[in-house]
Amino acid sequence: MLKTSEESQEAQVVFNITYNSGQIYVNDFPMKRGVTRIKCQTLILETGNSDNLLEQRHLGIVSVRIMFREWPLASRSNLQLIVIQEEVTEIDGREVQQEEVTEINILIKGMRVLRHSNHTVLLKESMLYSIPRDNDMLFTLPNLSGKGMSIALNA
Repeated sequence: MLKTSEESQEAQVVFNITYNSGQIYVNDFPMKRGVTRIKCQTLILETGNSDNLLEQRHLGIVSVRIMFREWPLASRSNLQLIVIQEEVTEIDGREVQQEEVTEINILIKGMRVLRHSNHTVLLKESMLYSIPRDNDMLFTLPNLSGKGMSIALNA
């Protein structure tokens, strides 16, 4: 929900999350374990009165907290569980009130993805919410003007 002075508006932010050779990427940015606060350009879908979805899509600047954690599942196997949670805090300079976070779970054996799933969790019940913002790693992606930038989305 985007907060404005008079009304709120729903928006969906599209991120491309990839696992490749032991590394997690969000919109091609390599993630480190822990919580990273990123300001980046991505696709935004806004809910409005228009029936035409194309009129509601645009590239925008988003601030997001992303948690990336991994755990071994058994001491003698090479099974790992990777958990990713996101909290969007700002879209195009407007504060966001997010009640649910998306959680992605990826089960890895060696370097191979066995399965993945995603679901929503109430923000206040998420692991991400319990981690103080003072501990976030801050990162701003270059070229936020959008000039000379291309974005590929996997649907």
